Amino acid sequence: MFVTASGARSRHNLRQDVVDAVVTTANRLAEERGTQPLPLGITPHKLRHTYASILVAIGKDPTYVMQQLGHTDSAFTLRVYSHMMRRSEPEREQLKALVAGHDWAQIGHKTPESAPAAVAQDDA
Repeated sequence: MFVTASGARSRHNLRQDVVDAVVTTANRLAEERGTQPLPLGITPHKLRHTYASILVAIGKDPTYVMQQLGHTDSAFTLRVYSHMMRRSEPEREQLKALVAGHDWAQIGHKTPESAPAAVAQDDA
């Protein structure tokens, strides 16, 4: 829940003011680049679920994931996100590389030659 410009509390303004604006911009860029747009219906809750699922898939400690989400019961966290543990090792490695920023240059581009040069880790 975030406060609106007038000071009122709203559970909707994060989605309207932030998520929808980011999705609109990302989809405009995807269209310009001829790539697939983001799926419909992205919400803060779905982004939270994706974040937690990626943490689990790349092998983060369940206690760490639980703390990131503010859960008090690790069994609940494992129940909800354990489906992400069933990933092949190559899939986990691809996710780890993506999270570490190693594959960003290739994401969202049709061909490798249209991708911008990768940023060196020291410059990031």
